[in-house]
Amino acid sequence: MVVISHRGRVVGAFLAACAVIYVLLIANQSEPALPAPTEQVPPSLFLVNAEVRHYSDLVGNLEWQLNSPDLKYFEVTELMIAEQPTMRLLGQKNLSPWEVQAGRAAFHRRDDMIRLNQQVKLFQQLSDGEYQLIETARIDYYPNEAFAQAIYPVTIDSHAGKSRGDRLKLWLAREYYELQGNVETYYEPTR
Repeated sequence: MVVISHRGRVVGAFLAACAVIYVLLIANQSEPALPAPTEQVPPSLFLVNAEVRHYSDLVGNLEWQLNSPDLKYFEVTELMIAEQPTMRLLGQKNLSPWEVQAGRAAFHRRDDMIRLNQQVKLFQQLSDGEYQLIETARIDYYPNEAFAQAIYPVTIDSHAGKSRGDRLKLWLAREYYELQGNVETYYEPTR
């Protein structure tokens, strides 16, 4: 006959209790959460050959118009993504509109900003055959401020010559821009 001391019974009971708790924890453990899918949530709205017009809140004038063969709107994040967009930026009535082309545009409604990227071109036809063509990799346009900004290298081709710089600030309503960082300019002789 085996005699177990009081101390041995306490240790045995403790180990048995630990084993029961361990088994209960394992049995009640939920399956590990799967990682969130890396793909983006499907859009709330998908439009083919879309045309979006934005009017000013104060006066009701058309401020900008965007056309895209493929437009997605994500309601949760208030984000609109347009593939291969063309835009018209209409500032003041007396100014010529800017015609914009890009590979993609993302309108961040919460920030009231349109990010144009992938070979962005802004073209403005001025009077008497004069023009301005701005090219960059990405430009952020803030419609409420009639302001655009590029933080990547920029080239400007115009009737007067060519310029390049590392960054650009463009005030559309004032018809004024600043090239910044390593600016080079080449003027065409006038006849």
